[in-house]
This record gives sequence, structure tokens and C-alpha cells, in this order.
Amino acid sequence: MIPMSFLKFVEAATKIMESGGVPYVGMPCTLHVGSDSYAGKVLLVSKSLKTITLEDGTVARLRKDGRYRTARNLRSVSLGVARDYRDPSF
Repeated sequence: MIPMSFLKFVEAATKIMESGGVPYVGMPCTLHVGSDSYAGKVLLVSKSLKTITLEDGTVARLRKDGRYRTARNLRSVSLGVARDYRDPSF
């Protein structure tokens, strides 16, 4: 019989693969805050792949839909691409 913790790991890994890949240390990423985007890199990845920490200290968790979001869903993270964009209207 397969342990339940392993099945949860496989389920989480499947969602991650569908959303753009497995995060790794040094992976480029983009943090989206409102209409602004900030380029960065992944600093830490948890063993379960459910939590990542960006180089600015932001912690993002894996949602059920396979995307990484910060607490209160105020910021989202795109893995594999690093873009800087500031909204010029401010």
C-alpha cells in the first residue's frame, strides 16, 4: 500500500508541472503586485514543493489550482520568467 503522504506529494508535483515546472533554487521568477511586476529568483524551496521563498523574503505557497500566491492572495508568482515592469501612471 502506498502511504498517503506520498500520494499527496505526487498530487502536488503534478499540479506544479501543469503550472510551469518544478521550482528550484536560482530559478528566475516574476512577482506580480497589482499592475507592477518585479524580477527575482527563487531563494528557497520546501521539500514538499508547496512553499517557495523569493530573494526579497516573500514567501509564496502553492494553491490548489497549481499557482504560487502569497498570503492573502495579494501577490502572485510566475516561475521561469523574470520581468520587471512598473506601471507608468504612478
